[in-house]
Amino acid sequence: MTDFNDIITAFSSRKSGTHTVEAPATWSQGRTLYGGMSAALCYVAARSVSETELPIRSAMFSFVGPSGGVVRGEAEVMRKGRSTVMAEASLIAPEGIGTRALLAFGAARNSQIRKSILSLPEVSPPDECHSFWKPGAGGPGFSQNFDYKYAGGALPVSGTDQPELIAWVRHKKPVIDGVAGLLALADSLPPAAMAMFQEPAPISTMSWSVEFLSEQVDVADNWFLCLSRAEHTSDGYSSQLMHVWDQDGVPVIAARQQIAIFY
Repeated sequence: MTDFNDIITAFSSRKSGTHTVEAPATWSQGRTLYGGMSAALCYVAARSVSETELPIRSAMFSFVGPSGGVVRGEAEVMRKGRSTVMAEASLIAPEGIGTRALLAFGAARNSQIRKSILSLPEVSPPDECHSFWKPGAGGPGFSQNFDYKYAGGALPVSGTDQPELIAWVRHKKPVIDGVAGLLALADSLPPAAMAMFQEPAPISTMSWSVEFLSEQVDVADNWFLCLSRAEHTSDGYSSQLMHVWDQDGVPVIAARQQIAIFY
């Protein structure tokens, strides 16, 4: 298994203004690099070219095509203001663009408003939960890099009419780059629409919009509660809501994805 930290470190090494790394099979889903890892690599490239210490606030990822073999990261700053930096990043495979991203970095500012309705769902702690995957049926290749605990909702390929997945997830090995590690983890659940499947079938994430709700997140190998809910599924596409909390109940990610389903 290729270590997450080794991949990020190798990709961070610049050569001729670009970043490159061999897409490892252990972080792949089918013939492409797993979406969470693709997003993490785009973030690394954008952060490097931005040369900023500002925390990331949001990112939008379009998964254009498969990313396999040696992938190259390119990025440029679109605008640098007094308190924000907007950057664009692309992950390019031998076959062409795999992922394209827009990322926003921004300083904190004083505000009279501080309110959140994103309370941690009432779930048992990870050590009281059983495995998320059915016995003898593990997840896709990249999922072997995470530990999963079922916390509520449905399970993949269970034929439910309530397509919501809730699970505790953590990296099996502590990650050094917190934001990159959080991006990789936040996309680790199967699409919630798969809970409605009665048999396995292909899926493909088309786009992912991510908002970062906390500046200080200790990822390492800590547990995070991930929730995905398919809110509308028709015509071979599914729109899902996603949230991530740390083990203390602090919301750290709010996101949306559009999924192509072939079932």
